[in-house]
Amino acid sequence: MIELTKETGFWTSYPDTYRAKEIQTIANWIAAGESGSVLGLVGCGRSHLLGFLSHRPEILRRYLPDDVGQVVLIPVDLYNLPVQDLSSLYRFILHEFYWARGQFSEEIQSTIAQLYLENRACLDPFLPQMALYELLQLLQSKRIRIVLILNRFHQFCETATPAMINTLRALRDSFRETLIFIVGMRNDISYLPNPESLGDLYDLLVGHVCWVGAMTEQDALEMLNRHFQGATAQPTAPQTAMMLKLSG
Repeated sequence: MIELTKETGFWTSYPDTYRAKEIQTIANWIAAGESGSVLGLVGCGRSHLLGFLSHRPEILRRYLPDDVGQVVLIPVDLYNLPVQDLSSLYRFILHEFYWARGQFSEEIQSTIAQLYLENRACLDPFLPQMALYELLQLLQSKRIRIVLILNRFHQFCETATPAMINTLRALRDSFRETLIFIVGMRNDISYLPNPESLGDLYDLLVGHVCWVGAMTEQDALEMLNRHFQGATAQPTAPQTAMMLKLSG
């Protein structure tokens, strides 16, 4: 089963049916153990979709087949990666597990905390790499499926070293039954300045693509209601209809 996280009021204010079509598409990938790309230009709601997916795992459970075991989503916003080197990448991923450790059993929480705290200051990439591998081996033995949600992946690719790109593919190849990547990007991978630099990772991500398009009318109305919640004057029905028409 998917363990519930401590929710913030921001994400619980979204309706359970938010972006249902896109969530179903991503759930199909997860059920099949496949990675994929979630694409959308600035302002379309791509990051909100991935944030909702990360912080409302009980909603994803509704879209998954009953025979899919425990799934844990780990948001990894690559925009926050402080330095573009291998050690920082490994430690950053360990840190995101540490922040999301409440989704796991007490035994696994203890292991996550130990591995992160022991390696958070290691500049040698080998040590945090082995810590991450040890953690993934433990999760694999427990048959827990991990979904790393790598948002703003396009920005990461523009400055990442070849070793950083290759290590992501190596992680996936080493833990095929456990690890899934869902990457958030502005455009298709082919629009990157140098898509060939992704190497084998390109093939992993290009096969499954979800474009974040226009909201359903219900989602759009919910968004407007949240936007004007604190306003002194609420828009009239004709004004709301006009906003929906102009925004598409």
